[in-house]
Amino acid sequence: MGRTPEIAVSGLRDGLAGIAIFVGLVGTALNNGGFFPGSWTAATVGFVWLIAVALLLGVRPELTTAELAWLGLLAALVVWTALSISWSLNARESAFEVRRDLVYLSAAAAMLLLATRRSAAHLLTAVWGAAGVVVVYALARYLLELPSDQFELNLLFRPLGYANAVGIFAGLGVVLAVALTARATTPVLLSLAAASLAPFAAAISLSSSRASALAVAVGLTVMVALDRRRLDLVGAMIVAAPVVAVVIALCERADLTALVRASGAQGKAHFLALWIVVAAGILACTPRAAPAVARALAHRDRRLYIAAALVAACVVLAAAIAGRDRIDAFFTTGFRPAYWHVAWKEAAAHPAMGAGAGVFADYWARYGDPSLAGGALDAHNLYLETFAELGVVGVLLLAASLALPLVVALRHRASPLAAPAAGAYSAFLAHAVVDWDWEMPTVTLAAIACMASILLLERDTARVRTLSAPARAALLVVALAVAAGVLAAQFVPGLKRPYP
Repeated sequence: MGRTPEIAVSGLRDGLAGIAIFVGLVGTALNNGGFFPGSWTAATVGFVWLIAVALLLGVRPELTTAELAWLGLLAALVVWTALSISWSLNARESAFEVRRDLVYLSAAAAMLLLATRRSAAHLLTAVWGAAGVVVVYALARYLLELPSDQFELNLLFRPLGYANAVGIFAGLGVVLAVALTARATTPVLLSLAAASLAPFAAAISLSSSRASALAVAVGLTVMVALDRRRLDLVGAMIVAAPVVAVVIALCERADLTALVRASGAQGKAHFLALWIVVAAGILACTPRAAPAVARALAHRDRRLYIAAALVAACVVLAAAIAGRDRIDAFFTTGFRPAYWHVAWKEAAAHPAMGAGAGVFADYWARYGDPSLAGGALDAHNLYLETFAELGVVGVLLLAASLALPLVVALRHRASPLAAPAAGAYSAFLAHAVVDWDWEMPTVTLAAIACMASILLLERDTARVRTLSAPARAALLVVALAVAAGVLAAQFVPGLKRPYP
């Protein structure tokens, strides 16, 4: 017999938030990572439209105190960013920052308002699935075309438009793929999750995103340390590590980022693509071995499996470093110290309220090193740049909104979803120290989905409040007003940038 309508509707509601974030991630990724204002309008209106339709169809959203607090903090950050327009050194750029921040607020609101108690797993699977789809597409395009770019040179940078963004997006996928390899509920998902480690590893290597490799190490460490049933995670890491290391070594040996225009480079690219497919096929079989490894480790001293996990991580990291001219080059920060110096000068000049959202480029034009090639739009450090542009209030609001999900994850360590979500999210937090992930909506939306999945765990233990009819009516009015506002903003002449 078929499913009853009530059960079918319930199942759809459980996965609705996951479907929404999957579409949002893939859509923004294929549109330059959502970097340009046109993507912000489409994404914000899309998320707000989902909220409005759900309310009109009679959905009664439920929220915990932690969820309300998180949405309140994000909303306060958007309001403070908007207020900074009044004292900003560049009101136009500050207005752009408000428009981008509305994408994150609307996405967070949509995920929590549309979600149920069972939606956390769907959100994490959606992030992993979107990362897999985007990375496979990126690799196929790269290995077939071997493109070159004025700024990104010969790195794997499409479709997001920035190599490091491709790297960290794949990095979030790695952490979630390890968790799914250990804990997915169906054999097909187990095999797909394990197989996805091959393209994810290749993407990190071919993007030359060293910060992403280190962020993955942070994410895996947090996941293993936080989880109370960590043996299955360690077992999955151990069985997959040798094949992943081989994939990274093959990518480094091919050296496509340096040989794109050399004769025979296309043949090397096709050969590498074949090896990635073969490695994915081998990895698809590893989930069967992971439980056996976990059981073997369970009968050994705890120090043994901790050492084994560290060895596995070191093997992969060594493969990432191998093939480079010098190990110290792996840890170079490039021009970032110069960016950070100017950002600190900006913060010191306006410590209380900041110089205004989005004005780092103006400070760089005034105080930056003219000998460095090109300008700089961002400080390549989310926390320092927020302090410089939004002052103490702004950085405290950001810190509180970013820290709250980690606090909830610590309270729910017994959940099999808490550690994977916190691990992937921690990889984002680590990478944001050295790059401009906040300005790349695809990456930040993936992190917000991980945060939302953590907060949804509260619904199993905390009191859940159903929004009253007046509250739902007010929310509908706000949603429609936001949609109208962001649609109108793209027609304001002063809010159009000279690039797409």
